[in-house]
Amino acid sequence: MNRKIIDIIKNEKSLGEIKLRFSISEKIISKIEAIEMYRKVFLLNFYKKLAVAVSFVIVLFIGSVFLKRGKEHKVLITYPYNGESKVELIGSFNNWERKIPMEFDEEKKLWKTEIIIKKKGLFEYQFIIDNVIFTTGETIYKIKDKNGNEKAIISI
Repeated sequence: MNRKIIDIIKNEKSLGEIKLRFSISEKIISKIEAIEMYRKVFLLNFYKKLAVAVSFVIVLFIGSVFLKRGKEHKVLITYPYNGESKVELIGSFNNWERKIPMEFDEEKKLWKTEIIIKKKGLFEYQFIIDNVIFTTGETIYKIKDKNGNEKAIISI
């Protein structure tokens, strides 16, 4: 529609009896052209910002899908052999809910198990020796809980 107005003003003959002075018609044309240019620039900037926002959301979505898969951490836990017949592991990495049996490695003379921790953080654990003794083993990274119990810690 604005293009039609510009064409009408440029061809003053089509205005009939109304005659505009040259300087007025040029000012009107330049104002209309400026408004059209502003609209084009405004829409172009709007579409650019919209494209950036949509791209950001897509990257976040794709990142969250793929990064969640890579969050698992395999951790090898060992306990030195001291003549015990059974060693189990329990810890905050599984909310202290399940004892994990450890496998005896005769060649290295130690108990071992591999656990999968699904998130980063600081985790406490203990060894259960022959269903009786709760210990932290020989680790130097230990804490005492509010009851005075020693617990080994691991940071992922």
